[in-house]
Amino acid sequence: MEKLILNTYKDALTHVIFPRMCAHCDAEIGRFEDFLCHACWEKVEPTYYEMLKENTALDKLFYARVKLKSSYALFHFSEGNPIQSLLHNLKYKHKEKVGLYLGKCLGVKIKEMHKAPYFDAIIPVPIHPKKEFQRGYNQCDSLCRGLANILQIPVDKHLLIKNKNTESQTKNNKWARWENTLGNFTLKQRDMPYKSILIVDDVITTGSTLESLCTSLTKEHPSLEISIASIAFAGR
Repeated sequence: MEKLILNTYKDALTHVIFPRMCAHCDAEIGRFEDFLCHACWEKVEPTYYEMLKENTALDKLFYARVKLKSSYALFHFSEGNPIQSLLHNLKYKHKEKVGLYLGKCLGVKIKEMHKAPYFDAIIPVPIHPKKEFQRGYNQCDSLCRGLANILQIPVDKHLLIKNKNTESQTKNNKWARWENTLGNFTLKQRDMPYKSILIVDDVITTGSTLESLCTSLTKEHPSLEISIASIAFAGR
């Protein structure tokens, strides 16, 4: 009991000295709020894809492009939405805890859809080694660790490598994105130790990155079952 009281006191004192701020509006958030204030969480738009039995907009994005076993996305992505701020904190402000938290949230939703997930491994979308060195980490790795914590499936961050150190594609149109991703990924080893994998990205916009990655995999291993998952999806 004394230990519980002491820990509570320490938590309260830490919050006073180092107040936690909302990643979107910079308002101070409570001890039991996660990264966003209550008002900003209210602005977040879940996809609810885990509740749909028909094909989703994310499924349809990859029609006639690559064959997917399944697809998942937690939130809708739009400019100025709190989810954009959360992912910006993860990607550029070294807030890896955001990735772990969002990965766990995604894992819970996937588990709701499949009581026993059928993936052999979770694969983060790789970034170029130079960019990973500059940034300090690959943001998708932390998402995958959060997912693995819920799904109890191993993460393999060494299966694929990115060949080209491309610039940010946020301002590129669909065709420019597609051209930039051609031949962008290769398998680090020719043997494929898995029958079914889940590839994880932070945001899906045009799908060009995942299309290139999946094409690289199925070219060498056509029987491989591929599923994809992301925190946010820009389509509707």
